[in-house]
Amino acid sequence: MKRFSLILLILFFVSCTKVQEQRFVLQTIYLIIDLTARDKELVGTYNFKEITAPRIASEVMSKPYIGVLVISGLNSISGEEAYYAFDLRCPYEANNNTKIQADPEKNGYASCPTCGSKYDLRTGIGFPTGDEGPSTYHLISYPVNRKSTNEWVVSNY
Repeated sequence: MKRFSLILLILFFVSCTKVQEQRFVLQTIYLIIDLTARDKELVGTYNFKEITAPRIASEVMSKPYIGVLVISGLNSISGEEAYYAFDLRCPYEANNNTKIQADPEKNGYASCPTCGSKYDLRTGIGFPTGDEGPSTYHLISYPVNRKSTNEWVVSNY
């Protein structure tokens, strides 16, 4: 028991305590991803779509509408299809005028045209790759949950 307590104590002191700095106000988001009609271009690994305003009455995006980048991928644990959503604002630039852009090769990356930072979207984390651009900040991600077979919901409330 003492050994177990010692291990827990050591893990407590060496664990990561860095908190990700929030560089701008989050948008309130509620979007319905419809894979059979409105968002069918998202079907397929690393396909993506920018959504910059509500498209139907039940959807919500707080003003100013900056937007969300939705990308399809695979869950790294289960291997099943997954969808990830990221704020379009570059966290390094931290303003409402600079939007990240998904790589047109559909390889699961996005970059900022202003600072040149490249972000890995494939796992849903949106971390900077470190090999391009100065950013050390993760993209802000929004939860995406399956509503039905062909519908997913992006929502942070």
